[in-house]
Amino acid sequence: MKRAAIDIGSNSVLLLAGEVGESFNESINEAAIAGLGKGIDKTGEFSAIAMEDTVRILEQYTKLIKDYGVNPADVLVAATEAARVAKNSKQFFLEIQHKLGLNVRIITTKAEAHFTALGVYRGANFKNTAVLVDLGGASTEFIKIQSDPFSILNTISLPIGSVRASDWATDHKLEQNITNAYESFSRELGDYKAEKFFIGVAGSITAIVAMI
Repeated sequence: MKRAAIDIGSNSVLLLAGEVGESFNESINEAAIAGLGKGIDKTGEFSAIAMEDTVRILEQYTKLIKDYGVNPADVLVAATEAARVAKNSKQFFLEIQHKLGLNVRIITTKAEAHFTALGVYRGANFKNTAVLVDLGGASTEFIKIQSDPFSILNTISLPIGSVRASDWATDHKLEQNITNAYESFSRELGDYKAEKFFIGVAGSITAIVAMI
């Protein structure tokens, strides 16, 4: 069965499509930067430029999806932290649904942690427990999971991400905001010390690893 999924993040928009059966055979893997989370702490909304870029990217993805043989209405489309914060996100996604036929779901921090953990569990080789860190554009999730049987032991979402950090640096507030966030969550973060396996995911971490 052919399936496709789109991740509308606070920085990037990702497309993955392929054949789903006993295993997953990848056919399409696309990534593009839209920066939906840019400036969101100041305005509380998606900017016009970011929305235009997102629509342009989704138009390209929709064509790829149709050419691949998947109905846009059947695509799993998830939006994360920037969409949870932005006051105009629901209206924007309704416009996308009307124009492109994509049904965008704004998922909770727990749902985001679940899908991240499940993806790592199915793709990584680790035993017993592992701590995951998902560094996104507007949030960072710490997730503690066990492998046998698979379950999420604990998860926490911090309002820190690459796009937010860039905005803070521009406003000379990076160190202060990072410190404030750490102090707010320092007690909870003590639960996420990895015994052996510490696994990083998402664009910022994979880009750093690629450069190394």
